[in-house]
Order: sequence, then C-alpha cells, then structure tokens
Amino acid sequence: STPCAVSGMSSRWTDALRHALTLRLGVWYSALFAVSAVALLLVTYSLLARTLASEDHDVLASTLARYAAEYQRAGLGGLRALVDADESEGRHERLLIRVVSPQTELLYFSQPPGWSAFDLSVLDDRAKTNTGWLSIDNPRDTSVLEVGTLSLANGVVVQVGRSSRVRDELLEQFRAGAFEVAVVLALLAAAGGLVITYLALAPVRADLAPIVVARVV
Repeated sequence: STPCAVSGMSSRWTDALRHALTLRLGVWYSALFAVSAVALLLVTYSLLARTLASEDHDVLASTLARYAAEYQRAGLGGLRALVDADESEGRHERLLIRVVSPQTELLYFSQPPGWSAFDLSVLDDRAKTNTGWLSIDNPRDTSVLEVGTLSLANGVVVQVGRSSRVRDELLEQFRAGAFEVAVVLALLAAAGGLVITYLALAPVRADLAPIVVARVV
C-alpha cells in the first residue's frame, strides 16, 4: 500500500473514532441530565417533607406549652376557654387535647370528628408517651396522629395531637407536580441527546453523500 493510502485510512479511522466518542458523549449527556434532575427532585422532596414535619412539631410544642401553662394557672375552666378561643379565631386546625390525672383518669378530652379510627389507648402508656413525639397510624389511610406529651409537677399529663393529613396532601401535590416536571426534563434530555447525536453524525453524512451520488450515477 502507498503512504497516501495508509494516511487516508488513518484519517478515516480517526474521524470514525471522533464521531463515535461524540455520539457516546451525547448519550451520556442525556443520561446524566435526566439522573441529575431526578436526584434534585428527590432531594427537594426530602427537604420539604422534613421542613413541614418540623413546622408541625414546632406548632404542636408551642400549643402544648400554652395549654399546659393555662391549665396550671386556671385549671380546666381556663383550658377550655383558651381552646374555645383558639378554635373561634381559627388559630390552628382542630387538635386532639387530653388532660390525664396521675391515676390515668381522663380529666379533659377534645377530639375532632372523624378521628375515631385512631387507637388512643397507647396514650395511657406513660413509658411510651415520655419518649417524645408519639405517632399513631390511621388504619383508614396513610395519615398519622402525632402527639406531644407534657408532664406537670403534680403528675397531671397534658397531651396535644395533630393529624398529618394536611401535610400529606401538600406532599402529594408536590409529588404530582414533580412527576410532570420529571417527564418534561426527560423529554428535554432526550431531545438534547438527539441534537448532539445529529450534529456528531453530520460529518459522516457529508462523507457518505458523494459515495451515494456516485452509486446513483
């Protein structure tokens, strides 16, 4: 073979290798873009879920402290008045409120309608309620009842609980929107990969065009 022929073959191999690498880069770009977008959505969802849960716990802790302080100051009458005032002002959503004596006698109980599915018997177990927040599953859906407990100096226990239903609905809306965004991003990634592939194969099409014309002629 002549040096010119060898040089031509080497050039064609170099071009083919470059085109193959460009094509592979296009595929990797699409995959990396899609995976990064999904990872970002998952991290955002996780942070949102933690933030909402933390805010709910802060509201519960604040309300629990207020109700316990009012019970110590004015007894059951003062507690009832404060609860009624909060509900009339729409200060927060409906809550579970319990006041239990040292002998596990229920002194005060307020529960929103529709919460009968929650098994509240676990709230009488002092060993479990003293460990922090207690979650009670709702057998009818995926919501949970989160209850905070505060023990007073005289042995009386004040408990305040809040359903996770509102938080769950917000997260469900986010998941629905995130799915739509993920579909759009996947389509964009695929379109970007196709564009890169098309551009990468443009020299190949240009090289093949004279050959095709020659064969036709």
